[in-house]
Amino acid sequence: MKKRILFVITQFYKGGAETALLNLLKNISHDEYDVDLLIHDQVYIRGYVCLIDKLPDWVNVFNASKDEMVIIAYGKKALKKIVLRITKKLISRKSAKQFVSGKHYDIAFNYGEWMPPEFIATKVKADKKYNWVHGDLDKVDYLDSKVFWTWDKYYDGYIFVSKASMYDSIKAFPGLKGRSFLIHNMCDEQEVLKLSRELVELPDLNNKHLLVTVANFRKQKNHFRQLEVMRILKNDGFNIMWLNIGGSVDIGLISRLKAKIKEYGLEDSFILKESDPNPYKYMAIADAVTVLSDNESWSLVITEAKILGIPVIATPTSGALEQITHGENGIIVEQDAGKIAAAIEGFLTDTSLQERLRKNLKGFSQVKNTLLQWNELVGGRQ
Repeated sequence: MKKRILFVITQFYKGGAETALLNLLKNISHDEYDVDLLIHDQVYIRGYVCLIDKLPDWVNVFNASKDEMVIIAYGKKALKKIVLRITKKLISRKSAKQFVSGKHYDIAFNYGEWMPPEFIATKVKADKKYNWVHGDLDKVDYLDSKVFWTWDKYYDGYIFVSKASMYDSIKAFPGLKGRSFLIHNMCDEQEVLKLSRELVELPDLNNKHLLVTVANFRKQKNHFRQLEVMRILKNDGFNIMWLNIGGSVDIGLISRLKAKIKEYGLEDSFILKESDPNPYKYMAIADAVTVLSDNESWSLVITEAKILGIPVIATPTSGALEQITHGENGIIVEQDAGKIAAAIEGFLTDTSLQERLRKNLKGFSQVKNTLLQWNELVGGRQ
């Protein structure tokens, strides 16, 4: 008998966590599982790439806000956030409750610590329930502890996407000991390689070095620090185009960032580009991919860059430390604009270092390891 699996997620636009789930569902078998994917709060976001139509046909997708007018969907989502902040209680969509009513699952996953765990805890019947965590629980500033931990007793365990994130979370919250599991984020390696071969439309680089960052415009991604790095690189005489690709979720941040770019006179070299369904064609021609977040449990972009054989320059977040061995398959540098600029300058002027990193990245693959981790926890047919 197939195992019945439920995933509940807030929305399904292109981002690291959502892409990882999409890739996992592409790689597990319908012969082993029946999967329901409940998307609780999908609302239109300009410039974001929706991933719903990329899902395998056999996954039963329910978009709880699909039939609502955009303004109504936004209103409900805003109201839910206000009520959650004040009362610590979730307003569940009626359609979402109806979707799971009368069903029984073998396993239910609350996918992403930003999805309030109350819904699965109180509305879903399942033999086992897990919280799938994508951030560092001891570091993220968006986590409301009262909301998150109130429902802990209803969950059998917590899935983390990096060892460092799991260990640090257990240290901060000892109750996680013995209830924490590791499943690395999944990449669709063949799709990444295929898309990377598409032609690129970019302004004439004029022999410029190309750095590429793929990160939605959020505070923790720290695009402002990247801009400070770019300012140093320009002042030091380096001819660089730095392409930043991501969804503009924080309009205020984007506005401030554009103003700073103009102030520094970097309009032609520090380029902001809306989220693209195919960032890999840009990554594939880059000198390096940069991942300079304040905190990040597991950067899927690092994994994707390694698949493409492109060196990564990254700050020492938990996911970066687990994926990169400094000087062997990438570069780790402190979260300081001056030190990052020096590391980039050293990389761009050291051809032997570039060649060594690229050589060590040849043939990299990660899919089998993630599937093994999934099977160890979830298993297949009963």
